Amino acid sequence: MENDIILLYHVDSLNVWDRNLSVPRVEINVPFCINNAVQTECVDIYFIPSRLGINFHNEQVQALPLLISMERIRKANFEGYTFYFAKDDYVRTNEKAVRIYISKDGVFHADEYVHMKGTRIEKKTVYHLDDTVRVNEHFYKLCCLTEDWEHFYMREIIDIDTNPAEKLLPVCIMEKLNPFFGEEKEYMLIDFWGTWCNPCIKGLPELRALYELVRNKYVFVSVCFDEPNNFEKAKQIFEGQHIEWKQIFEDVRKGSDAITRSLKINTFPSVLLIDRKGKIMFQGKGQKGFEELKKLLLE
Repeated sequence: MENDIILLYHVDSLNVWDRNLSVPRVEINVPFCINNAVQTECVDIYFIPSRLGINFHNEQVQALPLLISMERIRKANFEGYTFYFAKDDYVRTNEKAVRIYISKDGVFHADEYVHMKGTRIEKKTVYHLDDTVRVNEHFYKLCCLTEDWEHFYMREIIDIDTNPAEKLLPVCIMEKLNPFFGEEKEYMLIDFWGTWCNPCIKGLPELRALYELVRNKYVFVSVCFDEPNNFEKAKQIFEGQHIEWKQIFEDVRKGSDAITRSLKINTFPSVLLIDRKGKIMFQGKGQKGFEELKKLLLE
């Protein structure tokens, strides 16, 4: 950079800033080494009030009242939806370098997969260029951002198959789950949790109540993703909650062979509904996912 950029804000500003807002950004050109050559990229630098604390093992950093963000961000509105674009990886130049978040009425898309009544609907927490997104009753391909990030282009897809080939769990995962099906049940509900997850434990009574209502039709299995020294604690929690269904214990240190990692479950609690063939009927996370699942099972 040719000149230093100094940003000063009075400490009292922290008393009035909303944690969802940030100080106005400053655009600067920063040199990056891309493909063994120095290349400048326009970067947005801005401060975010640190209201929830940060997890650095450094007392001086921990005491900072501000978080510093260094990425490029833009926002666009379309048909009642808000699209957020972000890029903080300037080494990658492909479509994965730009992250796209989509919200409607303040609720962001989350990783969800529903396959019911002949229709497939898929949402993502993070989209990328070339992905397809559903906006109301229409489908669009996320095409490109202009170089100056002032315009974003989507293309409506007229002919789209909303019921593509079935999405099945890998054989290696079904080999672990098949023994729990027994001979009578066609569907299995899988609950992903851990003893370290307070919302998971808090939601167990509701999950047990749902089990009592649908146990004649659905098999329940919980996958405890935890440290091995907590497995006994997990058993005690289930006993204390009078939960009858089986658990699968997975070491958090395991690689991709674990069910949790293979399915890229990164939010707890999460729920997955499959049939005997391994077809995913529903996938959701958190309380919202549970409420949607409950509505689905009780229809």
